[in-house]
Amino acid sequence: MSLEQFHLLSSEEQEVLLNGPALSAPVGAVSELDRPPNESHVALATIIICLIISTIAIAFRAYSKVVIIRKLINGQVMFVAFASLGFRLIHTTGFFVHQWNIRLRNLSEVLYIFHLGSAFYSIAIMNLKTAILLEWLRIFVPPGVRGNFFWSCHILLWIDVLFYGSSFIVENLSCRPHNKIWDPTVPGSCINSKALSVASASINVVSHILILTLPHTIIWKLNMTTKKKISVSLLFAIGILAFISGTLRLVYTVKFYETSDFTYTLCGMALWCIAELTFVILVFCAPSIPRILRDNELISKFFASIRSWARTSFRISPPASNNDSRDKTGRANRIFPIPHLGKTYQRVNENAFPLGNLTAPEYPPPNSLAHNHMCSNRESDAQIQPEGIIRTIEFDATEERQNDNVAANKNKFKLPWDPRFS
Repeated sequence: MSLEQFHLLSSEEQEVLLNGPALSAPVGAVSELDRPPNESHVALATIIICLIISTIAIAFRAYSKVVIIRKLINGQVMFVAFASLGFRLIHTTGFFVHQWNIRLRNLSEVLYIFHLGSAFYSIAIMNLKTAILLEWLRIFVPPGVRGNFFWSCHILLWIDVLFYGSSFIVENLSCRPHNKIWDPTVPGSCINSKALSVASASINVVSHILILTLPHTIIWKLNMTTKKKISVSLLFAIGILAFISGTLRLVYTVKFYETSDFTYTLCGMALWCIAELTFVILVFCAPSIPRILRDNELISKFFASIRSWARTSFRISPPASNNDSRDKTGRANRIFPIPHLGKTYQRVNENAFPLGNLTAPEYPPPNSLAHNHMCSNRESDAQIQPEGIIRTIEFDATEERQNDNVAANKNKFKLPWDPRFS
């Protein structure tokens, strides 16, 4: 019997259906309604790890003393709300539970959780991608410049805002009455949302590709060494992980409309959405992490202590370099880095260079017999070291003040990964 006719049944018949499985078990399978098998431990570990990673990334970004765009905060709030629904699902039925192992009366609760998750996801991904594109504009576009990169970011930004905003509205207006979205026993009608869901997931993947490639079109045109360009490109290549997660989410979206076991397939889609949001947050925060690791004295001391402990424990000596200078005993005067300053110092073996006190040479008084004798033995008196002021130079110094607005704009355009601008 179709659930569309559920309201026509008597209360006794409805009670029997509600206590039964939400889907008929396939051949060879038996419904286990009391203790259904699940994989909630996988979902729990994934949710906790993603929450920890995203929270640490946000904390690093806040510590870098860069103004955090409000869109990022909104996206993180929606991400936490989305992840909290995972804990609610674990408490309700569990993750990766087949629909024939769920009672029909519990099906509406599961579908309601996924409905809220879809709404939170749309808002979160819209805010996070907006934050990323605004950050790309701040980093790569100087004030007043309107080039291809500028317009590409703005076009992509508004496409994302309009598309995810419309998806959120259509998702919430897909059924009449509204609660039929999560309760199939309520009489009413719904639109076929398959095309919308697949299109949304597909456009999401294309958006990931464009956001991933946009920075590299600028990075490889910068006046830097190839090694530096590669290292900077790797910072922005974290978007590959978001692209992979979005692609797998698209795969599960297609599977969702090809199976009747909705609850099992939706769990896989939900976990890939959580992973995708985590990697999107990392895309925004990653460029500021190297600056923190380089400038923060506490972190530098921590890594320095780790290296010192490793050298002491395993008797690892610093590697010799081309800058080593060795004395007669074979000991090298090596150059060692200072992590938190980004500079180097040289430890010199003083035993290899005997040191003594230096005294200034004494010249005879002018016009004395000794002085005249010294001058007679030289070609010219100009070869003798003169005393006192021998030359004066006059020069004019001019000062040119720069407009404060121009200076402020120049200071505003910084590359956070380049130590020259820190």
